[in-house]
Amino acid sequence: MPINTKLALYNPFSVKREYEECLPKKLEAGKFYKFKEEGIKIYPLGKKIPLVQIIDSEYGKCLKPLAEISIVEETHYLLAGLTHTKGEYIVHKLYIK
Repeated sequence: MPINTKLALYNPFSVKREYEECLPKKLEAGKFYKFKEEGIKIYPLGKKIPLVQIIDSEYGKCLKPLAEISIVEETHYLLAGLTHTKGEYIVHKLYIK
């Protein structure tokens, strides 16, 4: 299974998504945030990767990186017969203001 080289989350004002599937409304360096995605996703724990916003989920298009993060926790689980990944990341550096 391939290792993901970025964490892609939805717009924080997306009405069809759960809170943890979206970017925080305000990102701050040094803070921890939770995430959740459908499917099994493998991330390099502790390695710095970009955090990006999904702009077209049908085609997997993303915006430029918003921040440099590292995944500190990753868990896979079943919910209603579907696999999901959840975890926590820390923001190291913001690329946006």
